[in-house]
Amino acid sequence: MIRFCGGLVLLVACVTCLVADEYIGKVKSVEKDKTKITVTIEGKDVVFQVTKDPLVVNDKGKGVAGGILKVLPGSEVKIFTDKKDDKETATTIKVMAPPEKKK
Repeated sequence: MIRFCGGLVLLVACVTCLVADEYIGKVKSVEKDKTKITVTIEGKDVVFQVTKDPLVVNDKGKGVAGGILKVLPGSEVKIFTDKKDDKETATTIKVMAPPEKKK
């Protein structure tokens, strides 16, 4: 019983560390060197550091050819982040909707 409880506590601690935060907003800009993406969330611009090779997927979960450089300003995105040393880094970018076309 003690082993079971100890294992359960360890499992919960590991899962808690792996939980990433999610943010939904519209892309304002993507730096050409692919290290930062600026997203407008609830009217505020938030700058996210981006991992060296982030996973970029469309709304169906399929990879986006060209990666982060194909994420256009105005696109609605969901950003998944990991926290390390009190810094959040974007690891996955899900493009929910492309930018609206101007009429």
